[in-house]
Amino acid sequence: GKEKYQQVNKNISEHFLNLVNESKANWVTTVSSGAADERFLHSNENLYGLMKKSEEEALISLSKEKNFSFSIGRLWGAMGEEMPVNRNYAISDFICQALETKEILVKAKKRVYRRYVSALEFMETCIKSASKSINQTFDSGGELIELRELARIVAKQFGLSSIKYISDNIGKKIINARPFTSYANLVEVAGEKKSGINSRA
Repeated sequence: GKEKYQQVNKNISEHFLNLVNESKANWVTTVSSGAADERFLHSNENLYGLMKKSEEEALISLSKEKNFSFSIGRLWGAMGEEMPVNRNYAISDFICQALETKEILVKAKKRVYRRYVSALEFMETCIKSASKSINQTFDSGGELIELRELARIVAKQFGLSSIKYISDNIGKKIINARPFTSYANLVEVAGEKKSGINSRA
């Protein structure tokens, strides 16, 4: 639930700040999130952003107290060999789908945009900024891309032509109708009357 989520993230932040406090480091760099951008903090749903913003402020305050330089990189999205495979991230999910099913399913009820940079270059920038005593908070930047276009790029890299888009509502109906023996079986079920799954799935 919400309280557990807050507590887990609070514990992570406190552990990080305690390590910094005890390290007596000359400089510190950390990866924050684009969700901490002031433009999005007014949203009641942006709990993660509010917590990351609080962590940023605590680090800045600690840097003044302990006299170390810092850099805070707000990461919007990263890719490259350094990134772990995590199905919670769009690009990792698309790659896993391409490898496992030879097709990519984009689940979004509206257009969703992401920005990606090289994970290695981003961390190099964070480290150089902090180590040169350039106290700053900066965004990772990157070219804006919509998830459907991202899926097409990934599909092209794997030589795939099959990309499908479903809304959350249709997605729930498909999940409830499982299991399917194959994609052909899904199409067959979708064609049945009162299935609630239309051809757009």
